[in-house]
Amino acid sequence: MNFNSKNIDRKIGPKFGEKDSILYNKFKPKLYENKINFNRMRMFRLNRVRDQLIQNDIGACILFDPINIRYATDTRNMAVFSFHLMTRYVFIPATGPVILFEYPNCEHIYENNCTIDQVREVISWDHFSWGNNVYDKALEWSKIINDLMKQ
Repeated sequence: MNFNSKNIDRKIGPKFGEKDSILYNKFKPKLYENKINFNRMRMFRLNRVRDQLIQNDIGACILFDPINIRYATDTRNMAVFSFHLMTRYVFIPATGPVILFEYPNCEHIYENNCTIDQVREVISWDHFSWGNNVYDKALEWSKIINDLMKQ
C-alpha cells in the first residue's frame, strides 16, 4: 500500500463538488493557487530558518512549537495536542538533513514533502508520557540529539 498525505498537494480555497459547479465557476477565477509554487514556498521558509542559524553561528535548532514546525517545514499533525506536550519536533541543522520526529505510524504522511529529509519516531521525555521513567527518556533523547549534532 502506498500512503500519501492528502494535504501535501493541497490548494487554497474550498473544495467544490459537482453540485457546486455554478459557484465554482464564479469563485475559481479569484483563486490564485494554481500560480503558487508550494515547494518553492516551503523551501523559502526553511531556508529563512537556516539563514538565521548561519547568521547567528548556531549549528542547529529543534522546534517543538507546532506553529514554528508548520512554518519551517509545512508539516502538521495533531497541533493542539502538541501545544501541551513535547511529542513532536523537528531538528533543523544549518546544513544537512532535516529530521522530523513524528508520532508512531505517521511517517508516511510526509513522504513527498520537500522540506523533510528523514522522519523518525518521536522520543518524548515529558512526565505525561513517561511518568517516573522521564529521566531515562530524557537521557535517551539527549544522546540522539548529541549524535545528530556531531554529524
